Amino acid sequence: MANKAKEQADIIINIGLLLLLLDTDYLREYAKRIKEKASFNLSAIVLNPNYLIEESELMDRQAEAILLLCEYKDKLKAIDGLKLKISKEKEGRKKIEELFK
Repeated sequence: MANKAKEQADIIINIGLLLLLLDTDYLREYAKRIKEKASFNLSAIVLNPNYLIEESELMDRQAEAILLLCEYKDKLKAIDGLKLKISKEKEGRKKIEELFK
C-alpha cells in the first residue's frame, strides 16, 4: 500500500511541476473564448442542421477542463506558500528555542 501511495505521489508531483509552466491568464481567456464559441454554435444550430449539439458540449467540457487545470495550479501555489510559511515559522521557533539553551 505504501509503495502505491509513493508511486501516486510521484506522479502528482510531476504533474504539478508541469502545471507550473502553464500561462493561466492566457488559458483562462482561451477557455472563455471556447465557451463563447460553443454557445454561439449552439445558438446558430438552426442555421446549420449538420451541427451536432454534442460538439458544443464537447467544447464546453474542454473549456471546463482547462479551467480546472488553472485552478489546480492556483491551489498548488497556495500549498507551496503555506509550506514556506510553516518552514519559516519552524525555523523562527527553533532559533528562539536555541536562545534559551
